[in-house]
Amino acid sequence: VENHGPQAATAACLFLVLSWLFVSLRCYCKIAVLHSFGPDDFLCIVTQVLFTFYGAFVLVGVHYGAGKHDVDIIPPTNIPICLKWWWFGEQFYCLTSSTLKFSIGLFLLRIAVHKTQKVIVWIVMIVSSLMGIYSFCLLLFQCRPITYFWGQYSGIKGSCINPMIISRTAYAFSAVSCWSDWTFCILPGFIIWNLEMNPRTKVSVLLLFALGTVASTITIVRFPYLSALNNKANFLYATTNVGVLSTIEIGIGITTVAAVTIRPLFRHFLGPS
Repeated sequence: VENHGPQAATAACLFLVLSWLFVSLRCYCKIAVLHSFGPDDFLCIVTQVLFTFYGAFVLVGVHYGAGKHDVDIIPPTNIPICLKWWWFGEQFYCLTSSTLKFSIGLFLLRIAVHKTQKVIVWIVMIVSSLMGIYSFCLLLFQCRPITYFWGQYSGIKGSCINPMIISRTAYAFSAVSCWSDWTFCILPGFIIWNLEMNPRTKVSVLLLFALGTVASTITIVRFPYLSALNNKANFLYATTNVGVLSTIEIGIGITTVAAVTIRPLFRHFLGPS
């Protein structure tokens, strides 16, 4: 049986562990070492909790057969269960992505020096939030009644919007996400370069920010797979690659934004070495 479920489960488990590890280190660093816990740190925790729900939905969906061809899901009554958890997962993906961008933005606002830099950060945060809200609402109400998305396989009557609208929205969401990621990765170079830091510190911090471009690259790689959202005949199998890449994108983003803030923790234990 052709099954992409294990890849989805592996990605979810790997990045849940990595993200929780680095978010926990960030919290310890801010509370125990720096004694400074800001709004961006709180929002990072919110993002991590949302990502945990998302990962749990992925794992439950895989348990019931997500990643397989519809004909291979036994018993067939598991199909609506898989679709229900997939639906919950896409809602939490939008929420997690939006709060992640806001967390990064609030962090950059704390270190931004010039007004122009702050304006750029606010523009990115507002555009990303509006796109996230629109996508969330569209996915939430794509079917009438809402339960028709998964209940159509168990006899519920209803209707859904044209799948092309969903895929085009996914392309737009990914484009905005890619733009915001690259902006948030490039802008710190201009901010940090003018701060009172020794060159070694600047390079180490900038390298951590540069890791964020990996998440943006994953978003670009996902573009060719977004057309699978139109595949209603074999939806749970066709959309697995989209799900895996989405998990990697968010997981890398959370891990990176947490890693950027924990340098004082290493300095606390290892000294200036």
